[in-house]
Amino acid sequence: MTTQQAAPLPNPETRAGQEEMKRMGLVPFPVPDDLTRPFWDAANRHELVIQKCSACSEYQHPPRAACMHCGGSQLDWTRVSGKGTVYTFIVDHRNEVPGFDGNYVFAFVNPAESSKPTTRITCNILECDPADVYIGMPVEVMYKEIKPGITLPEFRPAPEAKLRSKGQNP
Repeated sequence: MTTQQAAPLPNPETRAGQEEMKRMGLVPFPVPDDLTRPFWDAANRHELVIQKCSACSEYQHPPRAACMHCGGSQLDWTRVSGKGTVYTFIVDHRNEVPGFDGNYVFAFVNPAESSKPTTRITCNILECDPADVYIGMPVEVMYKEIKPGITLPEFRPAPEAKLRSKGQNP
């Protein structure tokens, strides 16, 4: 009796691999581990949580085993408002990542609760023209289920954001 081995998945780090993944309909999604699971579990409940250090009261994201500000080891997952500002962003015109069609905005957002610019949530900016996005733009969280049990916190312009497509200047 012989067994057939499944063909290896394409390498997502190469252009050819990304094109093959798109052709196959494969979409990347987060795989929670012990450190990040509280973040992803909260996202599935449509809550945004980030770590807060009990020793120095500073927030941090992405998650780490120790506080990046004081080295403390007691980090609590704390619910935040979901409001923030765009720290930086790029508009991807290449469409190389499977699951993304058309131009999309990849951004780092600083949550409103953190006074440190090093606290950044990686996300996409949705529900606006990519040309509308600007550094310092006020945003609010929204949730996008990409498959059962996997929900991404994404962001969209907050009502007070100035949008070029509406004739407003940021």
